Amino acid sequence: MKRATIVFATLLIIVNPAFADGLSAAPTDAEPAVIQEGVAGSDWAGAYGGVSLNRFSGEASDGGPYDYEPDAAPGAFVGYNLQRGRIVFGGELSYSNTAMMIVDAGDDDFLNPVLDLRGRLGYSFGRTLVYGFAGYSRAKMTVNGVVDDATMTGTSYGLGVDFAVNKKVFVGLNYSIRNMSGTATSGGFDIETDVKNLGLRVGLSF
Repeated sequence: MKRATIVFATLLIIVNPAFADGLSAAPTDAEPAVIQEGVAGSDWAGAYGGVSLNRFSGEASDGGPYDYEPDAAPGAFVGYNLQRGRIVFGGELSYSNTAMMIVDAGDDDFLNPVLDLRGRLGYSFGRTLVYGFAGYSRAKMTVNGVVDDATMTGTSYGLGVDFAVNKKVFVGLNYSIRNMSGTATSGGFDIETDVKNLGLRVGLSF
């Protein structure tokens, strides 16, 4: 019995350090990987530019209402976007080479090319950007055959959507309304005009 007790005690002395070492060497749980989640969706920030095809319509008044003859016109645009998360905002300058004739007012009253300067505010749904805009519009108007007789200025506003085909190319559609007014210098009468257009755009991000 005494001998067995001595053997048992010896085994405890031998095994105990190994057991302790085993505990100290036990692997610790790996720290969970940190996943850095970036902003979802496309990066719309930076400069861009492109071309457009616009379908114009509207009406003018110099005491009586007149409709514009609908016109399809090419155009071009440049702009710059800033982005904070999914919010996208910036400015844009566009030019539309329209020459709409006023219906029932003879064949010598035309609204000439339109220039728009706008601020934009939108929300990114990944590859799709939905935005609204508002700004300033300017056009020249030929009245009674007098070229650029009236300078038309006023506000513009509308909605649009852009879709990123890839990192550089996007296509879009927007709808604009312009409320402009001016004075015909040859006749001294005031003109008011409402111009609407639906525009198809193809752009390139830089």
